[in-house]
Amino acid sequence: MSKPKYVAALATVAIALAGCNGGSHPSPGPSPSAGAQEARIAWLRVSECMRANGYPDFPDPALDDRGVWTVSYPTQGSPAECDELVRQAKVNSRALSAISPSEMASLQAYAKCMRGHGIAAFPDPDEDGNFGPGVEPLQADPKFPAAFDACKALRPPQRPK
Repeated sequence: MSKPKYVAALATVAIALAGCNGGSHPSPGPSPSAGAQEARIAWLRVSECMRANGYPDFPDPALDDRGVWTVSYPTQGSPAECDELVRQAKVNSRALSAISPSEMASLQAYAKCMRGHGIAAFPDPDEDGNFGPGVEPLQADPKFPAAFDACKALRPPQRPK
């Protein structure tokens, strides 16, 4: 993988998980939990490692509008010196984004509603709470707008990917 593509990939993963505004001052927003602070620190370590190992423009993590710590570069193919830091940052972040049983029940109720309103192929959510790319083609079905409207009260908020 070329260096620019590698850096772009690392940033994408990290942006979804990090949180500084490029300087030493934290981004404004809600008080983060202890787990969120651990995720932020883990991604800061990844950023520092990446910069020390050939990626001088690698960004600090940032808290996005959905409350997810992220970096704007991918971490796949990171330098060996950073592999363990990347792994730990991903573990910390994954723990924060785990879907609760009540969220899963809501997502399943939404899927059932969509099927009940004529979108028979509407999928159940996966273990991460995502419906997947198979939903996009279903939107072309003429019955989709009515089903979408009928199920709007059950529609869950957008989850981070």
